[in-house]
Amino acid sequence: MKKFITKENLLYLTLFLTSINVLAWFYKKYIIGSRDVFWDLAVNYCAGKVYSSGYSPYGFLANNPIAKCINEVAGLNEAFAYVYTIPLVKFFSLFSFFNFTDLKKIWFFVIIICTLFIFKNTKKLFAEKKNNFFFLIILFFSSGGIFFQSLINGNISIIGFTLISFSLLSLYKNEIKKFVLFILIASLIKPHFFFYILIAFIYKGMGFFKTFFYSSILISLIYFSDFIFNKELFLEFFNSMKTIKSDLWFFSFGGGIGLVSINEQLPSRILSFFDIYMPSGPSIFSLLFWIFCSSIILMGTTYLFSIKKYWRLPKKKLFFTYSFLLVTMCMPRISFYELYLLIPAMFYISNL
Repeated sequence: MKKFITKENLLYLTLFLTSINVLAWFYKKYIIGSRDVFWDLAVNYCAGKVYSSGYSPYGFLANNPIAKCINEVAGLNEAFAYVYTIPLVKFFSLFSFFNFTDLKKIWFFVIIICTLFIFKNTKKLFAEKKNNFFFLIILFFSSGGIFFQSLINGNISIIGFTLISFSLLSLYKNEIKKFVLFILIASLIKPHFFFYILIAFIYKGMGFFKTFFYSSILISLIYFSDFIFNKELFLEFFNSMKTIKSDLWFFSFGGGIGLVSINEQLPSRILSFFDIYMPSGPSIFSLLFWIFCSSIILMGTTYLFSIKKYWRLPKKKLFFTYSFLLVTMCMPRISFYELYLLIPAMFYISNL
């Protein structure tokens, strides 16, 4: 009996049960239910459509100009605020003449390609000796099937994290220019993706500072160009971005995960034990505490890993993986559909 009760067999059993549960959920909600796949794609599609008509896609609640379009093409009433970048709006405006149904067909092939690239790149980094099918099941169905659920919601993050997977592989191969290029392109989709450039700081030390400085200047100039040439649109984008840190956003969509989320919720949880009420959510205190904690973690890790070179040579991949995980933990915001690369990294750590 002991021969069958092993760590590997328990993992297989857990994955099997999780797979059945996730597929049953998909069947119930999407096959016989009323939900439609790629619903989040409608947000960017409508933003591009509104922009191509000469209007700004940025707005808040009743003033959200994409709300009507989203309701028409996807039957949704969830147009809270459009918070994606101006370059992404311009990109999706190229597809404004497409029917949304046709765009979803194109998106289906996009996510297949992105999934293949993420699978290929993360397997090289975190599971080189693992069976392909087994690793694919790990990606799709571990952690409650987050990877699978992220694919079917149609969020644009899949493209961003495909680029980041290429950047990580480039950094591991010491191809710094490629690493920076992929990070910069990903940052045009979501600004906080630029935070991943800090992985190279931990991994390479202060020798990366010059590259980091020039990269920061370049991405700032790209965003600042929108301020110069279309100030009104840029300010509307900036105001929409600020809604992410509003109480209304927090109580509607949650605070995500990671260090920021802990800072926004932990004080309230602790004080509740003493019958002291303190509302959860964004605050100056949580922001300052996040800046302090993340700075200590990142600077301390850089000192130990890069300057002191602990673990550097004998355990290069472990050092690299911890660098990625620590930067991810300190990200300004992490949503559940942004865990594409975290899952294989955690799988690698768990198998040590």
